[in-house]
Amino acid sequence: MKQSIVVRITNYICAVLMLAVLALQFLPFWNCTDCKTHIDEDRMVSIAEYVWLPEHHKPISKDMTDLYKSLYGENIVDEYGKPYKFDADVIATELVIAFFVGILYPVVSLIFSRKVLPLLLPLLGGIATVLAFMWSPALQIGQNWIVNVIVAGSGAGVALVGLVVGFISWAKTRGRYYWIPRRVPVRE
Repeated sequence: MKQSIVVRITNYICAVLMLAVLALQFLPFWNCTDCKTHIDEDRMVSIAEYVWLPEHHKPISKDMTDLYKSLYGENIVDEYGKPYKFDADVIATELVIAFFVGILYPVVSLIFSRKVLPLLLPLLGGIATVLAFMWSPALQIGQNWIVNVIVAGSGAGVALVGLVVGFISWAKTRGRYYWIPRRVPVRE
């Protein structure tokens, strides 16, 4: 299979997976059926809604802090030694990166589908999303956090495969880089 076909396929697969990561951020994530301070019509909160409108969801911060402490113990502390508090600032950076990669990458992949370099976007976005979910206990109490990790990790894996294939093809056609012999036509 030619390198350009493999790169195009990986670009398209990564575009679909990054759109899936973006869509997962807008699906209901935290269930507040046990929340004491939320009103009835606001029982389910998506990640995007909480990250982009944290002032609207102040009650969920208190309720999710209480829920997390009931699950993992009252004396739980964050990485700075302070009592754990559920907050949008803890999860916002990585998820904003994933959000923008989910919007930007499908457009870039359609325009530059034969190029290898755009595959860095889903690789970095997928890794940022997986790290956000693996390091944040607040995200691990969400309903579909495993699905988010699997989709983002798959996007990063497919992007890595595309980058490796593109690098090997580049190294074979450009010369003796990194000890890969160059294919030179032989005169007869």
